[in-house]
Amino acid sequence: MSRKKITWIGLYTYFRVEL
Repeated sequence: MSRKKITWIGLYTYFRVEL
């Protein structure tokens, strides 16, 4: 479960940084 949460947060952060 922790791994999936990290993936979601990572994607969210990546998108925010790209934008």
